[in-house]
Amino acid sequence: MLDLCEELNEKSAELEGVVKPALLLHAEGARRLAASGLEYLQLRHRLILLYFVNVGYYMYLRAAQNPTSKIAVHPCIRQLVRLRNVFAELEPIHTR
Repeated sequence: MLDLCEELNEKSAELEGVVKPALLLHAEGARRLAASGLEYLQLRHRLILLYFVNVGYYMYLRAAQNPTSKIAVHPCIRQLVRLRNVFAELEPIHTR
């Protein structure tokens, strides 16, 4: 659970410190982004928000005292795994 909280903090810092400011600068016209860069930032923004929703729901399930066996097969777990894989696949692009 601590790993999940750390990962949530990292994604939150990325969203607030990198993604949102870059999108805001583009929207204000202060910095124009290439179409591919803008699409990437918008995708990253949506993926992080989707990640937040799924982590929040997972935490709700844990707090609601649901049996661990039911949580393990819940669709939000599959979605979290899928999102982690997408983030891993995007990492080479993100580090550029």
